[in-house]
Amino acid sequence: MNKLKVLVAICFLSFATIASAKDVLKLDVAGVKLGMSPSEVVAALKAKYKVADSKIKRLKFGGSPYIKGNFISTVELKNANTTVRVNFGVVPPVNKLKPIKAENIKYTVAFTNENVAKLKKAVIAKYGKPTANQKTSATLEWCTKAEDVMSFMGTTKGCSGMKPYLRLNLTRLQLFDPTRNLARAKYKLKGKSANPIL
Repeated sequence: MNKLKVLVAICFLSFATIASAKDVLKLDVAGVKLGMSPSEVVAALKAKYKVADSKIKRLKFGGSPYIKGNFISTVELKNANTTVRVNFGVVPPVNKLKPIKAENIKYTVAFTNENVAKLKKAVIAKYGKPTANQKTSATLEWCTKAEDVMSFMGTTKGCSGMKPYLRLNLTRLQLFDPTRNLARAKYKLKGKSANPIL
């Protein structure tokens, strides 16, 4: 009988993990998804917030070794005590049709205890139960699969910082794809292999 109870508990926990898992690349924050171009992000923000184009800031950057000239590196909208900030990047080999893609989306609200509670409620209503239920932390996470991660309390179940995740921390919600940083780092190391002759 005890074996049956253990088996039922394992099945329940496995189902709970699968049910709360999210394909983060399909999620949106304020209508903005990872992989969008700057023009797609601007259109999404205008549609969501019904604001004029002039309310949306675009910051340019010209330091990429992967494409020539300046490109939009950040799109930002400040609206009624909230800020949506989207960072873009280029990953080699460059996709000529869509070279610049959203890889970090941050949504923040003014810090008050009331706003912490309201944002948490809204986020759970939209995205469902967190993948990683960190009861002792102010951080909630959604990802495709919870993994063993190190924290100051030891090893816990959480979302890997090496894969796309959605993370709520008090008054900041972040949708981030770290795999793009890893792809850039890997590309930089390409061709630097050495065979020492000593």
